[in-house]
Amino acid sequence: MAAAAPLPPSMAAPQPPALSVVLPVFDAMPYLTVAIRDILRQEVDGGLELICAWDGGDVDAWEFLVEVAQRCGRVEVVDAPAPPTSSKPSATNDVPAWAPSQNPARSAAPRHDENEDHPAIEKSPCELLSADAVAAARHANNTLRVVKYQDGLNRGQGAAMSLALARSTAPLIAQMEADDRRPNPRAFALMVDALRANGWDGCCSDARPFGATGRMRASCDWQNALVRP
Repeated sequence: MAAAAPLPPSMAAPQPPALSVVLPVFDAMPYLTVAIRDILRQEVDGGLELICAWDGGDVDAWEFLVEVAQRCGRVEVVDAPAPPTSSKPSATNDVPAWAPSQNPARSAAPRHDENEDHPAIEKSPCELLSADAVAAARHANNTLRVVKYQDGLNRGQGAAMSLALARSTAPLIAQMEADDRRPNPRAFALMVDALRANGWDGCCSDARPFGATGRMRASCDWQNALVRP
């Protein structure tokens, strides 16, 4: 029996991307515009898919995501699960027992409500990028998927990450915050190469704070010094 002839490229199933980047989104404008631009212009062999899970909040953020997706991706609205229960944080002095005592961030009070910045963060100037500028910076192999629940309720970062993860198709997963920057367009490629070369299960990069007070900067310095498990 002869082997079946291969399907023409137009009929073959598309290859999954090399990397799925999950990004929970709650407010974060104008930093969100820079974060999306920095991810979409990453140079990863095999390309990446950026999956943004909108978790309610600033409508401007949602409208920006839709505008970019109309240029280089798609938008998906899914049925909402059961209404969220209260997620009010515990008392400010309730520090998890597993938190390393050496971490300078332990001396700063945790954030309370979802829309309040951590007290160790200071506002840093950030240029608001247009949807056109972000889409124009996209690497040709990269795509954007924007997803939200129909009711638009805020369910918290964990729920948004799970929503994005459920739609990931790549063998590797990366995660970013909506107010982070990744200026090196080879940043993800360097980490993918390190994973493969060393047989690691995961890896991360150094963090460089661009808007933080002394304790948060000290926490980043401590975190960057952790080079062993």
